[in-house]
Amino acid sequence: MGAPKKYTPENLARAVKRYFKSISREVTVKEQVPTGEKDKMGHMIDETREVLNCLGKPVMVTEYLIPPTVGDLSAFLGIHRDTWNDYCNHEKHPEFSDTTTYAQGRIHAYLERELLTRSGK
Repeated sequence: MGAPKKYTPENLARAVKRYFKSISREVTVKEQVPTGEKDKMGHMIDETREVLNCLGKPVMVTEYLIPPTVGDLSAFLGIHRDTWNDYCNHEKHPEFSDTTTYAQGRIHAYLERELLTRSGK
């Protein structure tokens, strides 16, 4: 029969969201915009402004202070990685499907963004 699950669907959802909040922050995208003025030395003066999207709203991005990984998520949850992988089996555990899909989606989105934006450092 196996050991009882450590998480209910609701508790797992809260814990996964807490994991992502613990390693990230939301920041407003800003850009330098020329003011058209010059300083005493004749250099153009720029000012920092929020970037607005086509709806006129500030553009927000998730900045990860620590890269999200399945290993770190499992450790944060206090479960073995194999247990997480078991939770991700939607046929076996449909009650965790929304949460595991959400977590995997955020990790994949982070990795895609890194592949597309990282320079050759």
